Amino acid sequence: MSRIPDDEDDPSSTVPARSSYRLAMEFYILEKLTQMGCTCTPKLLDSFFSVQTEDLPVPGGFFAIIVMERLPGRNLANFGDLPMAERDQVRIAFGKALREFFALGFRHEDPDRRNVMWDPKNKKWYVCVPLALLGSVARSLNHSCVAHLFGSYIIDFEYAYHVKDADSAKFTPMVHYPLWGLAGPMINTSLGGLDPMVPCEIPTIRDPDDETLERMAAEAAGKPLKPQVILR
Repeated sequence: MSRIPDDEDDPSSTVPARSSYRLAMEFYILEKLTQMGCTCTPKLLDSFFSVQTEDLPVPGGFFAIIVMERLPGRNLANFGDLPMAERDQVRIAFGKALREFFALGFRHEDPDRRNVMWDPKNKKWYVCVPLALLGSVARSLNHSCVAHLFGSYIIDFEYAYHVKDADSAKFTPMVHYPLWGLAGPMINTSLGGLDPMVPCEIPTIRDPDDETLERMAAEAAGKPLKPQVILR
């Protein structure tokens, strides 16, 4: 992450900034998660903070690299292409991970299936976005650091935050599955239908344990999509 020019044709018109709120939150949240031993996010391995030199786009502007462990699995942008049984397994893993995330006192303000990594082998779920290639900037780093960087992931925590009251939020399937785009083959369930594992009745299930999640999936097995459902 670095300060980039507001005008690519005239980089000198950009006022150098030594840091940004998004960068500070990204690093702070990841560092806290690592210190607290969170198992649903990658661990912080290293970090590098500097000021851009005269040969970089915004001399005097900030330049930062956050290095973390490489995550297995794949992005869930193709969630709707997965068979129903696997979508149910994703939801079970997602529920377990979000419970832990909430219990540690964290909240995420950018929920979306594109920010979810699914590891089908270990049935693990992570919140992340791919780390962009650093291009020419990487040449200024030592080789051991570059080896860790490429193929790694960067947590999308610019809009996450940490609260003191860990009990202020609980995983609620009827709310959080649709919120993260994991309620059906399409993000808009009113168009694509709702997967049978996702509850839509009041009163709703709140903070289900592992056994309850497994039971929800088992009871939904073999049932068709619920058509034209709008969750409110």
